[in-house]
Amino acid sequence: MERRIRVGSIGWGATSSLWRDLVGGPLVTVAVCESDAALAEGIRDRYRLEGAYTEVRAMLSECDLSAVLIGSPLGAYGEIVRMSLQAGLHVYAVPPGASTHEEAESFAAHAAYTESVGMVGFPLRHAPAHSDIRRILAERPYGRALTARLRWTEPRTTDDFETWLARASMAPIDLLRAFLGDFKEISVRRLVQAAGRYGVIVSAVTRNDTVVTAEITSVGDPPHSRFEVEVAGVGWRAGASNTDQYWLSPPTQPVQFRRVTELSSDPEADSDRTGRRQALALFAEAIFDSRPIADDFTSAAKTLEHVDRILREARVL
Repeated sequence: MERRIRVGSIGWGATSSLWRDLVGGPLVTVAVCESDAALAEGIRDRYRLEGAYTEVRAMLSECDLSAVLIGSPLGAYGEIVRMSLQAGLHVYAVPPGASTHEEAESFAAHAAYTESVGMVGFPLRHAPAHSDIRRILAERPYGRALTARLRWTEPRTTDDFETWLARASMAPIDLLRAFLGDFKEISVRRLVQAAGRYGVIVSAVTRNDTVVTAEITSVGDPPHSRFEVEVAGVGWRAGASNTDQYWLSPPTQPVQFRRVTELSSDPEADSDRTGRRQALALFAEAIFDSRPIADDFTSAAKTLEHVDRILREARVL
């Protein structure tokens, strides 16, 4: 018998890529909640769902659900997570999953008390290219990583510097934490950039003494994120470009390249490449098997705490 998880989807809008990920898999959306009634009803009708709501509390009380997927904020985002956990539901939330690290820690406590799976879906952790790097770092076939370098480019925005930096640093810092663990030292140097562009260089040392340099900047074009990441040890290096190409230079061996998926107009290939489908699959597996999950609210709290430290460092420059 095929296993299914009845899901309520909250605040995702009509994002077609999400709904593709929820068709034919174990996560089956049966109800949708959006602040706009017409939007919610349109999604319900298009995907033949059981219910459409504009109030989260009504959806939670009226629908037979096992989990919720929380997307863009709908009213008080933190209160939606809290209500869902208090209802005993499993929760998948888009990053950062909470407004502060203290709030994320409280959600982790709620999840533990109700024995719910609480996952903050940082998809970069699960992109195929990054999964390869994580495996190498976990297995340590060539010894531990001594250095890591990351270049991350975010779109140019009209936000003030602190708002931009809080958003722009979230994904790369979480990815570095997934690779290397927590930072014990952090310092920030702000870059001087023209035409309203922003930038910082984050220098850090992990608890395993890996030296990390992360350059986080904004540009006008293209209107999406670009990045490169590289980790290195004695005689070896590994890295990824965006989420689709991974490379490894083992000791005394030729460089090995792996193209995870060929760039394509196929939206399903794009979804596989970004890692969100893998993150949702892991969420479902954790529910079925009652297994611990690495990117839970406790981990999100650590990422938020690191971002707060970066903001504090940047403000004094």
